[in-house]
Amino acid sequence: MDLTYLLSALEPASWPELSLPEIALAGRSNVGKSTFLNLLAGKKLAKVSSTPGKTQRMQFFQAKEYILVDLPGYGYAKAPAAAQAEWSEAVHAYLEKRPQLKKLLLLLDIRRDPSQDDLQLADWASKNPKLELLPVLTKTDLVSKNECEKREKQILEALSPYNLIEIPLSVPAPRKIVWNRVCK
Repeated sequence: MDLTYLLSALEPASWPELSLPEIALAGRSNVGKSTFLNLLAGKKLAKVSSTPGKTQRMQFFQAKEYILVDLPGYGYAKAPAAAQAEWSEAVHAYLEKRPQLKKLLLLLDIRRDPSQDDLQLADWASKNPKLELLPVLTKTDLVSKNECEKREKQILEALSPYNLIEIPLSVPAPRKIVWNRVCK
């Protein structure tokens, strides 16, 4: 996928004013949002770190027909509380007020149950009729095939009350993206 970095921003006045639909990557800190974006692009566009909270601003990337937005994560982050509050407020404003936002990819670590924050985001998105919610299961290369299948079912069951697009995306191994079933 041909992606071009546009800008990094928090304040609505700094967000790009393009008429293209936007797809946001959301999830807890260190779930793999930036890694997923880099895998989609086939090159390093977003900074990746093992330290939770590396992405502290919204990163906008343009594809031919849409914009991908790498959002700061929620939950634990190695960052000052004031900075976390600032980016949390900006993400909330983006999700609530951005008319270009059409899809929300909710990234979930297959080794973890969806957090309360994950479920709250899924609930909010399911109540927005103009927004499609799609789960993306990450880190599937870190579990066995049997565990992968078991966890996929458990996670999708936990998310079943929400209006999900039926087929989850996953990143089962570095540099490979499977767009149908998670565990192959």
